[in-house]
Amino acid sequence: MTHNDKELSIANYKKSLELDPNNPNAKSRLAALTGEQKEVKVDPKIYDSYVGEYQLAPTFTVTITSENGKLMAQATGQSKFELFPDVRNGLLSKSRTGHGHIRKRCAGQRD
Repeated sequence: MTHNDKELSIANYKKSLELDPNNPNAKSRLAALTGEQKEVKVDPKIYDSYVGEYQLAPTFTVTITSENGKLMAQATGQSKFELFPDVRNGLLSKSRTGHGHIRKRCAGQRD
């Protein structure tokens, strides 16, 4: 992302929040873009509810594990990386290649 793209994204997310102050996606993306995203402390026992395999495509699966109080993810053919709590009651990857979200549904299922 170039500097101009980042600035435009920030401006657009701010406008989105003006139109809908409760927009969780805009809040989360704006925080990530401006470096204001705050990590939340979570009881590591909660991580167990996220453990499992997530098939995103027929040949692409993300495996989530809980290791020594940390939640880890590993996608097919890729290195393992840590996931962190997100402001939207989900998890966020801090990898350099991008962000991924795993959110829990009310029934305890993941999406």
